[in-house]
Amino acid sequence: MTYVLIQWVSERKWDVYPISCIEDASVGYRLYTDKKCIGELRGTVVNVRWDKHKEPEPATLLDVEHSIGEVESQKRKINELEKENTDLKEENEQLKRALQDAENHHVAVGIPSSYMVDIGSGVMVEEAQVEKLERSCPGNPGKFARGLLRIVFSAKEMKGKSLFGRKCNAKKEQEAKEGLDPVRVKAVIGYTVSSLNADPVRVKTSLSTMLAREVAPKQSQEPLEVEHLP
Repeated sequence: MTYVLIQWVSERKWDVYPISCIEDASVGYRLYTDKKCIGELRGTVVNVRWDKHKEPEPATLLDVEHSIGEVESQKRKINELEKENTDLKEENEQLKRALQDAENHHVAVGIPSSYMVDIGSGVMVEEAQVEKLERSCPGNPGKFARGLLRIVFSAKEMKGKSLFGRKCNAKKEQEAKEGLDPVRVKAVIGYTVSSLNADPVRVKTSLSTMLAREVAPKQSQEPLEVEHLP
């Protein structure tokens, strides 16, 4: 007797039935007389009379064998593969949930999203930002230092401030502006000098001039209020 391996259209289930259960006799005859024709018929949907007292149900042809043992063996392999596939899907979902939980925890505890570098005195800056500055300011310590200062200090923090809180050389009669946080200022200068082998005086001058320019009114003819540098 010849048997066929089928998969029901209505559910993800495989079964083995005698070829005589195929309602279309012409298909059954082809499978019986020429086993190789399954290559052409595989994937075809046929009606299978699974119970003589009930209406046939559509199923997809998968394989044909003259021994029920061979077809049952294929059915077991398919079921095993299906179980493995289901297990892998469950593992994948578990990994997705674990990753999402880790990301949520990541945000909740305020862990930085990228690697941080210490530019000095415990002042932390994103490594990607430092690398971007290094690429955009090759051989230009002043520009590098100005960019780094803008990373370390917000625009609000720098507004109306000077680098060290010293009086302006050109306007000694005026009160000295409040200086920026000395720890972060020292870190910016020190990192620039060590990384680019720069002259510390020129770095300080560049930073102090930048702060003075940001305070001075546009189109002003007055000299910049650059503080006396240490």
